[in-house]
Amino acid sequence: MLLPSEQSIIDFIREVRQQSPFYRDLYEGLPDGISNIEDLPLTNNDNYWAACRRKPHGVVMGPFDDGLVMRTGGSTSAPKLVYATRNEMLRAAQLLGSGMSQFCGLVPGDRIANMMRHGSMYGGFAYANAVLHEMPLPHIHLPITGNEMPPDAMQQLVQNEATVIMSNVFTVVRLADYLRTTDQTLPLIRLILYTGEAFYKDLRPLFKAAFPNAKVHPSMYACVDSGLIGIPANPPLYEDDDISPTYRSIAPFGIIELIAEDGTSIKEPGKRGNVYVTHLVKKKLPMIRYPVGDLAEWVDYEHGLFKLYGRDHVDLKVGTAHLDLPLLRHLMEKALGSGVIDSFQTIVRRDADATANTLTFRIATPEPPKEPARIGAFLEATLAQVIPSWTKNRENGHIGPIELEFCQMKDLVTHEKTGKLKNFIDERFAPSAGDGSNRAAKSAVQDEEPGKTNGLRENGKPAKIVPDDFVSC
Repeated sequence: MLLPSEQSIIDFIREVRQQSPFYRDLYEGLPDGISNIEDLPLTNNDNYWAACRRKPHGVVMGPFDDGLVMRTGGSTSAPKLVYATRNEMLRAAQLLGSGMSQFCGLVPGDRIANMMRHGSMYGGFAYANAVLHEMPLPHIHLPITGNEMPPDAMQQLVQNEATVIMSNVFTVVRLADYLRTTDQTLPLIRLILYTGEAFYKDLRPLFKAAFPNAKVHPSMYACVDSGLIGIPANPPLYEDDDISPTYRSIAPFGIIELIAEDGTSIKEPGKRGNVYVTHLVKKKLPMIRYPVGDLAEWVDYEHGLFKLYGRDHVDLKVGTAHLDLPLLRHLMEKALGSGVIDSFQTIVRRDADATANTLTFRIATPEPPKEPARIGAFLEATLAQVIPSWTKNRENGHIGPIELEFCQMKDLVTHEKTGKLKNFIDERFAPSAGDGSNRAAKSAVQDEEPGKTNGLRENGKPAKIVPDDFVSC
């Protein structure tokens, strides 16, 4: 992997220690002239953002009087604000624009619909705008946004003869569901570049029905706080490039590390570790050995190639049983069959007597299955097999029987600001908990918001909740 020169790392670390109060304190006592970032301690996420909320700012290097402020981290009372200078934004946009031109399957003359969400200072739409503006490949930019309702989005895509959609996954899922229910297709769309969420195999039938000529491919691996981390290693070539893409690090503009549980850096292929990033473009708000919150493994360390494996152990705790999203998706596909469901979310409630937790699967499907009781029984039996504590919790009355809700795609709950699907919803702490009537409508949806653990766990501890700003899987 092409790493930055030793001198550039020495100069960068020295500059950060001089100008950033947080890193000055973190590196206190370390020698000058460090040229290997593995000789530095890992950055603690909580301490980092606590320093960012101080007045004056505890992390930013020097005065900030020319640039962009973006919001990340969910709709809480204490949002995270990310600072970038105009020059940093320009360099990042040029870097990603060049990468997308080569490795995303775009061709000259493509008409690219930017359907990222915007508003409330979230950075997805603005960042995509900047990238498309700096992209060297000739193209037409269609800034439709992901805030449009599906009928309006479809009309604009048709009128402007869009050939490419750039969006988070669930925005396109909603559009595809609308096309299917109205018996329409968008045959001109030849490429869907997703960001923000993982693309799953069970979404293929829906996308194929709505966009019969489209390939699906990631556009980037990035998030607003830690910036651009990786780009696709190749254009769409292989059958599973949509669900299991390989990424290429952005070295020498940034350094990716995969860190094992013992804190050592992994360099051999096939061994998963936590993703940490050191960014050499994004310096105003410096991040050195910063935890991104994902799991990955190297395919080829020397060439900077890696695969992502989702968030770092974010799961749902019900009683003492832990259920992670990949497991639930696998069980749901086995229970209903491949291609039967479009999306689903998992809801935790208290039963009517407020004595037990109940697990409800809200499933979006064109037609509800004819034997829901069989599906519920299958899920109960399978969970008992794969999660030892499930049966004990059921026998002790801590968990009630599984419930199923079948709905239309529009009935699934999404993040208000980003439009992403909420995978886990905890209604146990809503004001209406214990009231069995219309709880879904009244619920205080609390999953995946920073600072709100409410049953979401990570390694048995309160979870680092999945941020709203995560812009690629």
